[in-house]
Parts: sequence; C-alpha cells; structure tokens
Amino acid sequence: VRQVDDIKRMVDEFSRFARMPKAVIAAEDVADTVRQVVFLMRVGHADIDFEVELPAEAMPARFDRRLISQALTNVLKNAGEGIAAGAVVTLEADGRRAAYLMGPQSGGLEATDGESAATVVTVASPLGRQLVGRRVGDVVKIADRLGPVAHLIESVE
Repeated sequence: VRQVDDIKRMVDEFSRFARMPKAVIAAEDVADTVRQVVFLMRVGHADIDFEVELPAEAMPARFDRRLISQALTNVLKNAGEGIAAGAVVTLEADGRRAAYLMGPQSGGLEATDGESAATVVTVASPLGRQLVGRRVGDVVKIADRLGPVAHLIESVE
C-alpha cells in the first residue's frame, strides 16, 4: 500500500511539472514577437538563412507572448532540423531528377498533384533513413545495380 501511495505521489508531481502553463493573454505586438524569435534563431543557427517579411508598423493583437514565442521557436527549430515526414524531396544525379514524398506508410506508391509526381518513401526505409535530418545541398548515396550513386538533395518542400 505504501508503494502505491509513493507511485501515486510521483505521478501527481510529474503531472504538475508537465502541465502546460496557463495562458496570460495581453495586448502584444505580433511583429515584434516574431522579430525577437527570429533574432534568437539566427543567433543560434547562423548556418540557416531566415527570411522574414513583416510590416514596419506594429501588429497589435491579444495573445500570450511567451506561449506564441515558444510555438514559433519550435516551428522554426523543426524546419531547420532538415527533412522529416511530410516533406517532398527532390534528388538529382547525373542530370536526372526524382521527387520523393516522405510518408508514414505506403512506400513505393506514386503520389501526384496533377502536374508533378513523387514516389512515397517511408522514414523507416533505407532511403528514408538516409534523408531524415538532411538539408538542401547534402549528398546521399543510393545503391543501384552498379553500386552506390551520389544524389544531391536539390530541394525540400
């Protein structure tokens, strides 16, 4: 019984620690909030070029500045970490281009949007594992019947 109470107390303490803080809504400037987050991201990720188009004038709104800053930081950080599920990756080798959609399943199927097509690759596949976390300009080696062929990651959308 004492061990059950100890476990319950530990779970309660963790729940209090992990709980999302209550939002504090106030009049803030969206543009200034975005500028500050992007500034910090530029300092921390000098190898990434962040482009921001914001009006010079204030963009007043009511929101929790801390929570919005945290969410925007997470979005930019995830985008900067490279290829992940949901990305469309274009590879180029010997003048030939191929597009791949990083999907959770259905590897090998062809996905089309009317104008272009991409082969679905799961993140668990050999190619998917090579692509996860990579960026435009990186080179991955893909085995074919003649041996490994270097492919340039040309674009990620």
